[in-house]
Amino acid sequence: DTLYTIKDSIYNVAMAWTGVRFYRSDIQGLCDSLKFSSRDSVIHMYAQPVLWHKKNQLSGEYIRAFTKNKEVNKIWIERSSMASEKVDSVYFNQISGKDLIAYIDSGALRKVEVNGNAETIYMPVDELDSTMIGVNKTESSFVNMYFKNKKVDKIVLTPASKGVIYPLGQLKGDELYLKNFFWLEEQRPMKKEDLFLTVPKGPRPRFSAMPASAPKADVVPDKSDADKKVLELLRVQHDIFVKQKHIEIAKKLNMTPETLSRSIKKLKEEGAVTVVGKVVKLKS
Repeated sequence: DTLYTIKDSIYNVAMAWTGVRFYRSDIQGLCDSLKFSSRDSVIHMYAQPVLWHKKNQLSGEYIRAFTKNKEVNKIWIERSSMASEKVDSVYFNQISGKDLIAYIDSGALRKVEVNGNAETIYMPVDELDSTMIGVNKTESSFVNMYFKNKKVDKIVLTPASKGVIYPLGQLKGDELYLKNFFWLEEQRPMKKEDLFLTVPKGPRPRFSAMPASAPKADVVPDKSDADKKVLELLRVQHDIFVKQKHIEIAKKLNMTPETLSRSIKKLKEEGAVTVVGKVVKLKS
């Protein structure tokens, strides 16, 4: 609601409070109050701050974004910190803990360090076709997560840690999300004009992949949009899985390779398609 700028000797200072939203090409954010000084080039975000960088959402009680040469190179989150990455409409890579530091190089997230009460939920993928192979849940005192080609490359945990990898489909509902996980994609300013939109006040809504009136277990729901897209493509181009790779087909259908993989698995279980190796065909 309020923006105040001053010049402190040779440095510029900007302060904003009450329903703050900001947009930059590399990061976007919202919080209750914000301060920036050209003296140290650090953005300070207070009271329910949320910061977005590429596909990643970062949140906590207090966020500092360090900039160098007008680009963000480090994000430090204190207390109740969390970093999340959307894989598809159901699955999210998540890491949380007491404090979190994210390192950014050349505009890409390279490393995330979590100190204290570290928990992760992430989806390891097959290196050959980028399909998800399971859901990995870990707990430790400290954790370092490394990124490569915009994906989780490896995770290093403290010796005193525990973790379990579950097959896809075994975990349901809240089991797929950390305790304080939320996703505010609809509030993210994607362009300058979005800065003038109002944001609902109050506690962050807990994320749920299920609609408010989810079908009962004994009711067979209609096929998802992804399933319909796959079936329609096979009707038009019955040999497409022979000619093209799964990752190329997923791009054509405007979905992630992980979503395509799950859709194929579901259609196979329903008897709608046959799968031999990587080749998928309509069942005659």
